[in-house]
Amino acid sequence: MKLESLLKKIEIESVVGRSDVDVSCIACDSRHAKPGCLFVAIPGTRHNGWAFVEDGIARGAVAVVSEGGELFRRDVTHVRVKDARKALGLLADAFYGSPSARMRICGITGTNGKTTTAYLVRSMFEETGEKAGLIGTVEYRIGERAIPASRTTPDAVTLHSLLARMVAAGCSTSVMEVSSHGLAQNRVAGIEFDVAVLTNITRDHLDYHGTWEAYFEAKSILFRTLGLGAKKAVAV
Repeated sequence: MKLESLLKKIEIESVVGRSDVDVSCIACDSRHAKPGCLFVAIPGTRHNGWAFVEDGIARGAVAVVSEGGELFRRDVTHVRVKDARKALGLLADAFYGSPSARMRICGITGTNGKTTTAYLVRSMFEETGEKAGLIGTVEYRIGERAIPASRTTPDAVTLHSLLARMVAAGCSTSVMEVSSHGLAQNRVAGIEFDVAVLTNITRDHLDYHGTWEAYFEAKSILFRTLGLGAKKAVAV
């Protein structure tokens, strides 16, 4: 896919270099970069992705997306954006053919009960004859294939890749656990949710969010991204 086609999905501050290069994959971890890759440098709480740009290029990246920095190379395109995390999700969505728009997506958030609720909801869909995928704390399921989960809500590239594989496997629905960390870090950017469920909110993750207000704000992101006609459910 051409870089210029992917860039139509995101808000760009500047582009230095060619935009007609072919992109073979997207990575936010330089260790996963391959020839033809688009590397997105994500600012983190411990490490800044910009520190790994040269490693990504050495492994074959042909373009870099970042929030800052200067790339003094003519052979690699540099795209600057305001929000690299959001850009990553939108780029991954475009690269994998907008899989969330081709199936029903049910997002489940809450401090406790996400996993149990996700399995129950998936079972309900399966009982009606629908083939449903699962993304959760324990495992990711693509039809009958189970993959051990690396985290509740994986990075945006993995997330959109999983959804694309579900579509290819004939799944019409995906049930997804959505953590507050994943919401706050924009890992679900680019996903079109059709159903949102909130199980509960307790104090468990205040160490990360700092305040109740920040915690509620993170959880509310899921509901603000719902489209017209989408369903909401809150467990009381």
